[in-house]
Amino acid sequence: MLALLLVACGGGDTDEGATVVAAQPTTTAAASPAGPCGLAPMTFTNERWQGSSATPPGDGGLIWEQTLTFSNPNAVPVRLSSIVVHLRLSGSGGYFLKFARSVARPVPDEVIPAGRDGQRVAHVWLAPGNTPATEDLYATTSANVNGTDCRVPVERLSTSAVPAHVLALPSCEPLPAITPC
Repeated sequence: MLALLLVACGGGDTDEGATVVAAQPTTTAAASPAGPCGLAPMTFTNERWQGSSATPPGDGGLIWEQTLTFSNPNAVPVRLSSIVVHLRLSGSGGYFLKFARSVARPVPDEVIPAGRDGQRVAHVWLAPGNTPATEDLYATTSANVNGTDCRVPVERLSTSAVPAHVLALPSCEPLPAITPC
C-alpha cells in the first residue's frame, strides 16, 4: 500500500503519465445460504444399512440399523427430533417389495451441541431375506436464537412435515405389536 502511495504522489519508479490503479479488495465465494434467523444449514451423512446384533422384539426376522451423522456448524445448539425414514424394501431376490417407514431410536438428549456432530441410529425390523434402502428422511429441527425458536435447515433432508403418504405406509419399527416387514 505504501508503494501505491509513493507512486500516486510522484515518488517511485514509474513512467511519467502512468495511471495508478488502487488495489481492489479481494472477495471470497459466498458461504452457504443462511436459513431462518441466520442459521447455517446442518450437514448430514448416512452409512449403509447393516444387520444388527440386537434381538428382534418378536419371532423371526432381523433388526437392520443405519447410522445418521448430523454436523451443526452454528454457534447455538440445535434440537433434532422426530426422525422418520421413508424406506424402499427389497425381497430376497433383490426385487422391489414395497415402501414402508420407520424411525430413529429415541435418544436421551435430542440436542446437537454448537459446532459439533451428533449421531442417530435408524432401525427397522425385517423378515428374513428382505433388505432396506433409504428413500427419504424427515426430521424436526429447532434452535433458540435471541429468544426466537427457529427451524434449522439440513442439507439433503426435509425439515417440513412428514407427508401423509409416508405416514400412511406400514411401519417397520422394531416393536412387539408390529410384525417384521
